Amino acid sequence: METNGLDPDVIHCLITKDIDKADDNITTYTSNWRDALPVLLEADEIIGHNIIDFDIPVIQKFEPDFKPKSASVLDTLVWARLVAPDISRRDFDKKDLPPRLNGSHSLKAWGLRLDKLKGDFEGPWDILTEEMLEYAVQDVHVTHALHDYLASKKFSKKSIALEHAVHRICSAQEHHGFLFDKDKAWNLATSLEEQREKLEKELQEIFPPYEVRTPFMPKATNSKYGYVKGEMTEKVTTVTFNPQSRHHIANRLKHKYRWKPKEHTPNGQPKIDETILQSLNYPEAKKLADYFLVAKRIAALSEGRQAWLSNVKGDNRIHGRVLVNGAVTGRATHRNPNMAQIPSCRVPFGKECRELFTVPEGKVLVGSDVSGLELRVLAHFMHPIDKGAYAKAILEGDIHTFNQQKAGLETRDQAKTFIYALIFSAGAEKLGQIVGGTRATGAKLKKRFFKELPALDSFITKVKQKAEDQGYLTGLDGRLLKVRSPHSSPNLIIQSAGALICKRWLIEINKEVHIQGLRDRCRQVAWVHDEVQWECDEDAGELFGELAVRSIKKAGDYFGIRTPLDAEYRIGRNWSETH
Repeated sequence: METNGLDPDVIHCLITKDIDKADDNITTYTSNWRDALPVLLEADEIIGHNIIDFDIPVIQKFEPDFKPKSASVLDTLVWARLVAPDISRRDFDKKDLPPRLNGSHSLKAWGLRLDKLKGDFEGPWDILTEEMLEYAVQDVHVTHALHDYLASKKFSKKSIALEHAVHRICSAQEHHGFLFDKDKAWNLATSLEEQREKLEKELQEIFPPYEVRTPFMPKATNSKYGYVKGEMTEKVTTVTFNPQSRHHIANRLKHKYRWKPKEHTPNGQPKIDETILQSLNYPEAKKLADYFLVAKRIAALSEGRQAWLSNVKGDNRIHGRVLVNGAVTGRATHRNPNMAQIPSCRVPFGKECRELFTVPEGKVLVGSDVSGLELRVLAHFMHPIDKGAYAKAILEGDIHTFNQQKAGLETRDQAKTFIYALIFSAGAEKLGQIVGGTRATGAKLKKRFFKELPALDSFITKVKQKAEDQGYLTGLDGRLLKVRSPHSSPNLIIQSAGALICKRWLIEINKEVHIQGLRDRCRQVAWVHDEVQWECDEDAGELFGELAVRSIKKAGDYFGIRTPLDAEYRIGRNWSETH
């Protein structure tokens, strides 16, 4: 389909192809494009690229009664993201793919990958031309080729249906948006900018200007600067400390404390971030860390195209985009802006940031998140080996205290950090650092823990071996999970299971909302990993919270999760009160 823009008021043409018939079975509709609609509605399957978010809504703009059944719509964009979430890695060595298309799931990018080049029609878009029709026909042929390629990868119908259903949910979320308090945001930005300016002045007093002398040979005499042609001299430059410059920070810390960085960037420069600065026992490092933190909050809030204030639309809402299968694990990724990176209330300025995401008068925000998801998933995978012993420890006691005792750790907090580091494939050195020890300390902790929990050791060993033998693992819904490294494969299977459970949770929530007649009274405004936020009528908040908890149990049952799943919910006026 071709139109006169992304927000069109004209449909120029609609091209169809029956892929069960001859390859040249193309039908072109121009001014009579409405004649194609009965054909589409009667089709067993409607296949197109980005048709959920563009083609179908555009047709409905002109013909609101055009409502194809969801099960009959197969969007090759959604499907491609399922089959090839790591496409940017695959594109790295493709010399015939322009750099700007690296990692792209656009039809043009796929046309190049499949050697079915999509035409480079650049307009005009305001009138129908022969070139536009040729371009539209080429689109259909590329989509057909992409369909056949994706079908050859033999991903399960269950996984394809899951991705399509969740994509529709997240498209509705994006369309509705999350109400954002702009006035409060600008006040916060002003306050943070004042703090940044104050910290910059203090740091420039701590690190006063210094001179850099550079030898050079003048090519001409310059009496103003005292240069004589052919006589070696020095250029003296006064450098004012810039707290945004990693180079300046490293230079001053090395100069003052003979600091020796332990970590470096890929190009060999000292790595400097908040975490590293917080770990240094220099008084200046704490102030530098404070500066970095304030600068990061300002960047998220008001600086750049991905800043929250840059993405508030005319309805005072942020319509963030969710790439439902943006990661190889099946986790979603977020952009415009990244709603998964809103700081939590536990960190500086986190509460102030979350307070900006709110609801209109007469509404409440209901936040629900899954309880202990990763460890319940781990217990599910351990169940055939330990007959549910680890699941019992989760359900009947405090699992972090249990792990603390098994690992012989001093504190519950250490145990919490330890178990997540272990299942997310941390090595002995990282494990040792948790208790302030060495690689040997970490290896000893790991050995003891596996001795106490042989089922965990067995699970990890089996997963790594399967990853080594196959090069892939199978997700809960039958999807194929590409293994980058057998070492990290336990992390892959656990994170994937958690992601797929949460996707099914969204579906179950939406089904319940429909059954309860809440479709017009409750709207999803955010989904981040194992958490959802819904904007509800005030008298529907409790009802929604209860159905969200019921829905996670249904999601667990759907996948046959052996450890019962649970969730909790909170009701408030903004995001700081609900998570």
